[in-house]
Amino acid sequence: MSYQSVNPYNGKTIQSFEEIDNKQLEAAIVKASACFEIWSKKSFAERAVIVAKAAVLMEDRLEEFAKPVTLEMGKLIASRIDSGMVFINHPTWTSPDLPFGGIKNSGYGRELSSMGIQEFVNKKLVRVVPIDAEA
Repeated sequence: MSYQSVNPYNGKTIQSFEEIDNKQLEAAIVKASACFEIWSKKSFAERAVIVAKAAVLMEDRLEEFAKPVTLEMGKLIASRIDSGMVFINHPTWTSPDLPFGGIKNSGYGRELSSMGIQEFVNKKLVRVVPIDAEA
């Protein structure tokens, strides 16, 4: 039996993963246990340096890491874009109940309603549709 990673918007299989046997599972557990022993002996400062390096690597490779997760769950890449509206697989869309325009401290001059300056909050519209959906 294999496990599939499936795109929820079109039902297509992104990738399949074969089931491992008990011997492979035991080897993975032994390896994880050995790594935990090493990690547990490191000081907080040593761990902080390692985690900081991991964070930089993840930030540098964000799109590479985010793409498969976005295909499986949607919206992750949109959360990294500093904009009031993000469109995924569809060119445009508006929502009359959500003002748009501007980011960060540019709350004035929003379009569609006065809601844009309420408490200087930036709302975000994210719509994810199948790439082959009709406009």
